[in-house]
Amino acid sequence: MQEHLALSWAVHEQPWTVESQVIAELRPPLNQSANSSHPLYRVVQEARRRWRTAAEDAAT
Repeated sequence: MQEHLALSWAVHEQPWTVESQVIAELRPPLNQSANSSHPLYRVVQEARRRWRTAAEDAAT
């Protein structure tokens, strides 16, 4: 992540009013909401499923 992660943010009084537009324009791969057409959508979805399962298994 240190090599490839870029982080940015912006302050907005009502961020929920622009969230869909920002996701559509920037297409951040880790944001699964309203981003199912992203080429990495299924890869990220499967990775999250595996991490969730591993966390649940570790907790039991």
